[in-house]
Amino acid sequence: MLKIVQLLRSLLLILITAVAQSIQFLRLSLSSRAALSAEVLFLRKQPAFYQERQISPRRLTVAARMGMSCHLRVH
Repeated sequence: MLKIVQLLRSLLLILITAVAQSIQFLRLSLSSRAALSAEVLFLRKQPAFYQERQISPRRLTVAARMGMSCHLRVH
């Protein structure tokens, strides 16, 4: 019974994350060019931040991996 609850919880989290990422994708596709450029600049500086602080980024969740793979298939 506990495994079923954990599985349902995981599936719900994946679904919520997928919906959130879809909304974010639509928002970015409709945003201005300047806003998109600012976000790209921020994402490029992120690895430097991790190196400077000598920390490693958090591992991707299953939902994030699924979202990235779906996003890559769209482009």
